[in-house]
Amino acid sequence: MLSLITGCASDNVHQPQPDLTPDPSTYQGVMFSRIPVFPTFAGVSAMDYAVVTWADEAQSSATITTGAFDVQIAEMGFNIQIGEMKIPEVACFRQGDGSIELSNLAFECQAGDYYTTGSLEGVVSGDSISIVLKYRPGSMPFEVESTFTGQLTDQ
Repeated sequence: MLSLITGCASDNVHQPQPDLTPDPSTYQGVMFSRIPVFPTFAGVSAMDYAVVTWADEAQSSATITTGAFDVQIAEMGFNIQIGEMKIPEVACFRQGDGSIELSNLAFECQAGDYYTTGSLEGVVSGDSISIVLKYRPGSMPFEVESTFTGQLTDQ
């Protein structure tokens, strides 16, 4: 009995394709938080991090995660700890200079003990990132603004 095995190049179409989504990018930097309705009170700066987890190879969408940080008005004895924020569905727009603009104008997430709503805008440029968060943690009656600036860490 003679057996003949044949194949064709089109058989390779059923091979799994490699996942080309970039690895998450981790940035170390400073989170500066303030409460805009209290302009006479100083904001608070703290070391923090941000992680950009890309959703696809084209980097057209991402999830942004920030570390926990405090917001306080020392003069009033007010202090609230904002837990890690994991903000999904951040739209990413590549610019002509290679930078990527970040935007989610209506996010919802859990931040520690607080259900949080707000907006995120920012930019990734080279090895740096800048993010502006405007949000209300829990039932807080006023908006908090936090700005994160950081540099890409070795991964």
